[in-house]
Amino acid sequence: MRKKKIKICFIYVMALILAIVGFTTKTTVIFAVPSTSDVLQNAPAGMKVKNYMDKVDTYSGGGTNQAKITYAGDGNNYPSDTVQMLSAKGGSMQLGSIWGSTTGSGATLNGNYFDLYKPQKVSVWVYMGDSVSPTIDGLAFVIQNDPNGYDAISRYNGVPKGGETLGVWGATAAPKVLNTAIDLEKNAIQNSVAIELDPTINRENDWSDDNSFDSKNGGNDLDPNHIAWGYPGQTGTYIKNEKVADLIGLVKKYYYEMNHSIFNDSNNMPMTGYDYEVVAPANGWRHLVITYSPIKNSDDTITSGKINYLFNDQYPDGTKKSFGQWNSGSGTIDLSALNAKATSGKAMWGFTAATGSSGSAQKDIEMVFENMPMVANVTSSVTMTDVSSDRVIEDYDKNNNKAKSTVYNGTKLNFDYQLHYDSGMADTGEIMTSINLPQNVDFKPNSGTKVGTLTYTAKDGTKKTEELNFDQITEGSNLNGDKINVINLTLGALSSANPDIEISIDGKAVAPDSPSLTSTTVNGEHTSYRSDEYSDDVMTPMFLISNESLKITNSNDLKQTVLSNEKINLAGTVKYEKGSTFNGQSLNAKAIIDGGKAIDTWTEETTDGASSASFNRNINASNLELGDHTIEIQLIDSNNVISNVLTYNIHIDDYTNLVLTPESDTEFSGYKESSFKTAVGVVYDSESEFYDTTLTMHWILDGVETTERVTGNAHLVNSYAFRNTYEGSDLDVGKHELVTYVSDSRRESNRITFEINVGERKLTAKANPDVENITVTSDEQRPPFDLDGTYEFSDGSTEDKKLTGTYTIKNEGQEAQDPVDFSTVADGKFNFTLKTVYQNGNTISVPTIDKRMADPKSPGIREGRNEITVELHNSDYQSNTVKFVIDVPKLTPVISTPDEYKVRSRSYIQVPITFEYSNDHDYVAKVSSLTDFYKAHDAEDTAYAHYRTPTVEQGYSGTPVEYTSFFPGTNAGITGDGYHTVDSVAYDSYGRKSSTELVINVKSKEMSLNVTDYGFQSLRYGEVTTMESGLLNRAGKWDITVDSYKTAWKLYAKQNDFFYKTNADGSKSKMEAYLIYEKNKNEVPLYHDNVLIASETDSGLVERSRDVTEDWNDDDGIFLSVVNYGQAGTYVGTIDWTLTDSVL
Repeated sequence: MRKKKIKICFIYVMALILAIVGFTTKTTVIFAVPSTSDVLQNAPAGMKVKNYMDKVDTYSGGGTNQAKITYAGDGNNYPSDTVQMLSAKGGSMQLGSIWGSTTGSGATLNGNYFDLYKPQKVSVWVYMGDSVSPTIDGLAFVIQNDPNGYDAISRYNGVPKGGETLGVWGATAAPKVLNTAIDLEKNAIQNSVAIELDPTINRENDWSDDNSFDSKNGGNDLDPNHIAWGYPGQTGTYIKNEKVADLIGLVKKYYYEMNHSIFNDSNNMPMTGYDYEVVAPANGWRHLVITYSPIKNSDDTITSGKINYLFNDQYPDGTKKSFGQWNSGSGTIDLSALNAKATSGKAMWGFTAATGSSGSAQKDIEMVFENMPMVANVTSSVTMTDVSSDRVIEDYDKNNNKAKSTVYNGTKLNFDYQLHYDSGMADTGEIMTSINLPQNVDFKPNSGTKVGTLTYTAKDGTKKTEELNFDQITEGSNLNGDKINVINLTLGALSSANPDIEISIDGKAVAPDSPSLTSTTVNGEHTSYRSDEYSDDVMTPMFLISNESLKITNSNDLKQTVLSNEKINLAGTVKYEKGSTFNGQSLNAKAIIDGGKAIDTWTEETTDGASSASFNRNINASNLELGDHTIEIQLIDSNNVISNVLTYNIHIDDYTNLVLTPESDTEFSGYKESSFKTAVGVVYDSESEFYDTTLTMHWILDGVETTERVTGNAHLVNSYAFRNTYEGSDLDVGKHELVTYVSDSRRESNRITFEINVGERKLTAKANPDVENITVTSDEQRPPFDLDGTYEFSDGSTEDKKLTGTYTIKNEGQEAQDPVDFSTVADGKFNFTLKTVYQNGNTISVPTIDKRMADPKSPGIREGRNEITVELHNSDYQSNTVKFVIDVPKLTPVISTPDEYKVRSRSYIQVPITFEYSNDHDYVAKVSSLTDFYKAHDAEDTAYAHYRTPTVEQGYSGTPVEYTSFFPGTNAGITGDGYHTVDSVAYDSYGRKSSTELVINVKSKEMSLNVTDYGFQSLRYGEVTTMESGLLNRAGKWDITVDSYKTAWKLYAKQNDFFYKTNADGSKSKMEAYLIYEKNKNEVPLYHDNVLIASETDSGLVERSRDVTEDWNDDDGIFLSVVNYGQAGTYVGTIDWTLTDSVL
């Protein structure tokens, strides 16, 4: 137990020695004063400060900021990070300030700021020096929106000022008295609110020394060690005092007092020095908690807030002090004083400290932070609940109300520990949690191992609940040395993603054994939460356990069998086990049915002063289902004394039965097209009438239950029939079990089982045997092919919804083609037509045909084996697969033509063709099944020309076969007369292709000259003629022929040169001789000039061949006139013949 008595231990020693006769000498005990280092080594647990706090080192206007951060373990053995605000080694006038680290300003403020629109909490441990007096001027918690930010501090004439300002209030010239009035509020931190912890009183106001902030406080005296609050930057915070300082009123003096908003009972409280008789280093630390809650207006705006402080509520180990030692207060702040609207509710927060007034001293002022508002703003609580009476147990230390803090022996208790993350810029990190469980509570479960639960939010955002088991409880001791139960847990980090952690632990109150009525006080036990970003402590409430209890005893049988139209009777007596008497107030009775499925409550009357009472309760058996039930009876008096539990075991039998009988066959067989109609009838075996709307019919088909109720107006009947129809289309093929029964609100009938056998109505298709397997041996079996077959259903019918057929062709060596639907399915028959790949598309373009034939997915049949599978179907049925086969022989077609073929016109060309299948001359072919094409070889941009499928008077026969092909040469790229190489391509009806080349000689006009067998007669040496005319006559036939077609022509001749002979040595000898053309005695020399020899004027369509020399004789024709020659020999000359179709 903590001692509640507080003694203030002075640092100095007073020794009073009385040397008076008859008296003995007494000496006071002198306690050693701990050093600041000792205090820091015994600092309470706190969070890590890291970079969450910031400051200026030097204030503008001059002066050093005494605040500094010392990190635990950084060259020291301190258990926690500390912030020193003032130093015992500093000057007499000191200032210190530190603020939550922020960036930006106003509405853009970010970081560790104070959000005036949200709940906020700051908790710290403060050490305010080693003596009660003299000590520092004080410490202040400040919320501010001063434009100076970190540099905000009290100033006089721009110079930072300590002393009674505490670093936040307006500064004067103190200790000097002012001769001129000032606006003191302007010297304070602006746009701010402050809570001061002020251990030094400032009330020197004799007009010679100004140290007067605490002088009168509006008529209310202030004591040292007070806590107050106010607005440092507002005029109303300060009271100006004025005095005429001379006889004529020209000189005045001014000093200022401060209007303190003093909290209740916040005067003269322990604030500095050490608590308790033992001056232990830890006893200098005091706990301070600042909480803030915004107040929402009716229009949802926020213009004010509630600020609370709690001081000296904990021991440094985190356990709670007695409630009477706590100091707390609250006030409502006007947010306009902080300019909150302009900053969107954001403000800086921190602490200031100062010393330096007369009567103050230099002391080490230290702080350990537990909780910062925007780092990890966490709210912790613990609630104790009397589960048996469903009431929250209040802390007896706080309220001193036995009724609200007393539980009774055997009471079920729950301890609920909750952590809530309100806001912050960081998570807490893992929280090391140590829960000291209260004494006089049995946490061992009646069955199993579960003692509680841990609930949190997992990383995936789902709520998770883990069991806490009894083996997690270990034995420990509290600070008083009492043995207690402890649960140590490592909790996951609290954050915005995991804002709540709840630890729920169940137990049962256990009063110490005593034959008489006693009440046991159970002290609260401590729970600590420790992490880098968060530190906190909670205590379970102090409560009382009374060993009184109620004892109930049954007066009838605890095991009963009751009909459903009867009542269950619960009866017995009740008395206090420790001899208490009843107070005349009612007992609350509760019957828990089947573990909580239903609860019946009532009250039983008592007589004041009576030692016993009775209970009697009837429950309608009709309210419960038929079968076995448990009913647990428990009574509670007006003081929440709880009785034992009395358990009744009740069996309820039905007073009547529902009887179900079949009114249709119970076995059915059919197809998916069938309907199966079932019917049942229902009566009560008591022959009682009933309303039809009270029944529920249950149809359980293959384990799936559906229910049916009568709707509409109720009818009073003595029997009723239910009918249901099941469609075969909704059932799978096979056997189905239908179980039926009927129920009312209390009972079920017997069960009737139906069996439904659903057969499959099959659709069977068959191919026509005549076309099922086709082997093509002749063009007499010329495609397309008509394939057909029949179909029927297994019930012999052909009627159904419209059927569709689908066939798929698979050519030999290739993948199956895409399925093709056909609709010619009716009256038990189906048929469709198959073309070849060649036929299924354009047949007048060679590239198109070749592309189609090259694509294995092109629809149609080809040479080789073609398998055609057929299925018939609709939305309900699918037939078997029928297969047709068409075998088309693989043949090699060959076409041949003359190497050269002369034609007179390129407009319409006829070509003799020979066609054969080179590998099977026995295959019966017909020319009319062929298609041929032609294209000039060098006409790249010209399509193949096609005129028509060849026709010839030819029956079916083997190959080769000859026919004449026709095509327009102009379409085939034959551009004019002359020789043209032509590509010829031929396809049969299966797309088998043959190609060749031929030369077409186009002669749309023709004239040609043929000259053979011509010369002149020989001369004897010395002669020059063989004719009388002196000319040398011709020798040989002189066969000169002109062939012509559609051409009128003229033939000219000219002597090219003299006649020459070649000598043995290679030299040439000339003979001077001239050619003479003579006709009708008219001689015309041929030397140097063309001479018309013959002509034809008829240019008809008839081919002509004219022998020019046919009419020549010894007087007409060409002769030679020899003038001179040299040596004997053979001389050769040249005649140039010119044949022209126009007149020169």
